[in-house]
Amino acid sequence: MGRRTCSGPCSIEGCTGTARARALCNRHYSRLKRNGDTGPPGLLIYDPQTRDARGRKHCAKCDQWLPVESFGQCNQTSDGRRHACKACMNLYRQSRKWQKSPQQLKQMLSDQGGACAICGATEHGGRNWQYDHDHSCCPPGNKPCGECLRGVLCLRCNVLLGMAQDDPDRLTAAAAYLAANKKSQSAIATL
Repeated sequence: MGRRTCSGPCSIEGCTGTARARALCNRHYSRLKRNGDTGPPGLLIYDPQTRDARGRKHCAKCDQWLPVESFGQCNQTSDGRRHACKACMNLYRQSRKWQKSPQQLKQMLSDQGGACAICGATEHGGRNWQYDHDHSCCPPGNKPCGECLRGVLCLRCNVLLGMAQDDPDRLTAAAAYLAANKKSQSAIATL
């Protein structure tokens, strides 16, 4: 018995996609599987080439209109850009790496007030937020377990911990060194 296919337009009003399953195009059917519905009546899944009046593209994951530069390149789409913004794509990759849902990772940052757990910066200082974990939990080369996540950090604080090899004594010694040499720093600056 062959695979049963639908033909004709998607059943969502205004959608120009071709029906594939349950009289829905691939995009609406995926949304139905993911969310349990196709969205509010009249909701269209935007064509990749659709832009708003300000030239922005719609992100299929966070449902926001963003500058085209916020989307990675992809040679498999008609407009040459991914369907989801770089931030959403990174969140998805991180969720797979840490075996957490994107909502759980967003909640970690939200629980920290939307800022770095160390310095309190509200900007990630690089491409994306960094997810700090206890390196003694998961041996190198193994997939992270996800249970050893400690917090969300900006790039600088994550590099700081990495360079200190997660050694609190080294960080305390560095802080003491900076405090002891702060007076001589200001004296040099006045010369």
